[in-house]
Amino acid sequence: MLNRFTARLRSSRSSGGKLEKDRSFAYGKMQKDDVASAGEGEVTNSESGRHSTSSWKDEEEVDDGDTPRSFAESLFPLEPVGEQPQQLAKVPRPIGDNHHSHRSQLGLLSLQKQPSSREESVSGDSYGAEETTSRRSVLASSSVLENDINIGSAVLADYDDAEEEFLGEYEEYFDHLSVDLIRKEQYPKLESQRLVYLDYAKCGLYSAFQVEEHTRLLMEEGPCLGTAEADAFPHLSNHVGDAHDSILQLFNTDRATYSIVFTTGLASAFAMVGEAYPFQKNTPLLLCQDNHEAVKRLMAPALEKGAKPALAPLGESDFSLHSQELRKVLHRHARHQSNGGLFVYPAQSCASGVLHSINWVAEAQQNGWQVLLDTSTFLPTGDLDLSLYQPELVLGSIMHLLGYPSGMAFVLVRKEDFKVQMDKKVKFVPATSSSSGHQERDCVIVDDDNVLSPLSFAAVHIGLRHLDVVGHEAVQKRVRSLAAWLLQMLLSLKHQGEPGPPLTQVYGPLSTKTRGSIVAFNVLDSTQSPIPAQLVQSLALKNNIILGAGSQSSPGLMNLLLKASERVKDISVFDPMRKSSSSVEQPGLVCVSLGPMSTFRDVYRLAQFLSRFRDEDYLAGEAMDFYEETSAERVPS
Repeated sequence: MLNRFTARLRSSRSSGGKLEKDRSFAYGKMQKDDVASAGEGEVTNSESGRHSTSSWKDEEEVDDGDTPRSFAESLFPLEPVGEQPQQLAKVPRPIGDNHHSHRSQLGLLSLQKQPSSREESVSGDSYGAEETTSRRSVLASSSVLENDINIGSAVLADYDDAEEEFLGEYEEYFDHLSVDLIRKEQYPKLESQRLVYLDYAKCGLYSAFQVEEHTRLLMEEGPCLGTAEADAFPHLSNHVGDAHDSILQLFNTDRATYSIVFTTGLASAFAMVGEAYPFQKNTPLLLCQDNHEAVKRLMAPALEKGAKPALAPLGESDFSLHSQELRKVLHRHARHQSNGGLFVYPAQSCASGVLHSINWVAEAQQNGWQVLLDTSTFLPTGDLDLSLYQPELVLGSIMHLLGYPSGMAFVLVRKEDFKVQMDKKVKFVPATSSSSGHQERDCVIVDDDNVLSPLSFAAVHIGLRHLDVVGHEAVQKRVRSLAAWLLQMLLSLKHQGEPGPPLTQVYGPLSTKTRGSIVAFNVLDSTQSPIPAQLVQSLALKNNIILGAGSQSSPGLMNLLLKASERVKDISVFDPMRKSSSSVEQPGLVCVSLGPMSTFRDVYRLAQFLSRFRDEDYLAGEAMDFYEETSAERVPS
């Protein structure tokens, strides 16, 4: 096994240069295509012929101050601000004689880079004799972790050993190590700030290519970002068409099958559907208990029109849909189809990470329902082929998908069912209607605040091209591998003692077959009481680890965590005015959401951080500081 593994490492390393050249060619081809497609009178950067990422050298990134500020940088500026976390005394561990350590401090955790005269770039020709040195050369973006916290090998294996074992066990991840090159070159702030970003369900990360290429277009093609420029410069509308086609291609469908409506965000997309869908009195509206909280924006106009809402139940053990109960609801509607009905169905739970079976879309349709499929947190780590399944409506978020531009979402509308018409507001007119209203539209932009410039849509097309280069299959396989390792790790962490009680409680399926890119859990103290998610989130932030909190996105799922006597059992769980009947403040959920640039180093550092909660003195001290800070924030000035 070891010989086979080492041979594959050698093969991966020797092909690194080809991988890098292939990507340079891919991005270079993008630039050539842009120039070739430029019409007369359009300005191109022909003088320099430079593309922002035309040369991807395997070198350390130097921050010269010109790099556009990223989402990560806005949270963690390079210059320290305010009081820094106290550094702990290091507990050294032996490393190979052929390695010279170089440490970069990171609060309570630190990374150890292993520069060596023998270490070459991934595209180099030489190969080190020692397997450990070779492996580190292959993992161009990986840095070896130093254990600042003496947690013991019985709790968490040494990073080198853990990484070696992970790569040997999860070949799907090993086969796509080239993504680490992209992370290093296109997301330099993750490396320079030693940032662990695990909140992709809230917002995706954008690459240097996306920002630089979009900036180039802004400088060359448009004098401003106003929406009125579309009339003055008609050619800019091509960017809207490119974004439209790119999104359809992502779902493997076309303009003959789906129209598209762009909105200014996820909540706006839900609200638009609520206003445009032909709800009537007693039209059934079926929601899932783990729908995103933004579904409230759909409910309000639906209820005003007389819709009759219902809630699809979830299983209490794994938060999956209760099959028997859901089937009863769907079949009951089949006997009363005169009023239609809309089923708002999430492809992936935004908090628990449960992957809901796409087969429910077909079964709902067979029983007379129309389906709004929410893919906002499902993409890009999931795959949806609309040539196989065709929901009537498909909702997605550009911010979640690409990270840039923010404030944009879309809804695909199947033409077989609805004609999209636009007067002052969007209307979904049944395709069988003989109404001679406004003209049917293939593409509509709902922008009441006039913030969506045609040039904004260019960033969508650019972002999806970048995602193509990263590789959809690579992203999905890497995330599946990381989620599987993370689940095993969370279940294995124990408090001190023989036998020690569990350190975490994981919610949802324990298999990646029915789980997507999100893992929800609570950290437990030694008495098995959950530690508030906000406290865990705050302490993680001090260690440059960004985590999500489920209580912010899924009120229905939070409802399931209440005692049975305190739970809301109807649709009012999504009522924004409803107050909890629980007398105890809920701890919430810690949510780890993986994304295209997630690495093994990220989940390992999370494991190392969570292991600190085995130390009751650490928890007591940090918790006291946290509660003092939050109490001070609540005191009115």
